[in-house]
Amino acid sequence: MFRGSTLILSNLFTTQAYGSQNVTGSTVLTTTSPYRTVVNSATPCTITLPTSPTANDTRVIANVGAGSVTVSGPFRSGTVSIAQDNARTFAWNPSLTYWTFE
Repeated sequence: MFRGSTLILSNLFTTQAYGSQNVTGSTVLTTTSPYRTVVNSATPCTITLPTSPTANDTRVIANVGAGSVTVSGPFRSGTVSIAQDNARTFAWNPSLTYWTFE
C-alpha cells in the first residue's frame, strides 16, 4: 500500500514466526536466511536467492531505499528488478527447479 511516496510494509513484516532481515547492500541469501528481506540502500544492489532451496521455499524481498534492487537466482530467464517502494514474492518450484515470482 502506498501513502505518498512511502510504502507501508506493516502487514508484510509483522509476523515474527518467519523472521526478517534488513540489508543495506548486495546480499547472498542462503537456505537459512529469514523469510523476508528489506533492502534499504541508496545505491543499486543485488540480492541472490539460494540455488538449492528446500521444496516450497518462499521469500519476500522489499525495496525501501532509493537504489534499484536486482534479484538473481535460478529463474526461467534473466533477473528480476524491484523498484523503490515495491516488494516481490518469490516461490521455489521443485518440479521446474527454478524460482517463480509475483
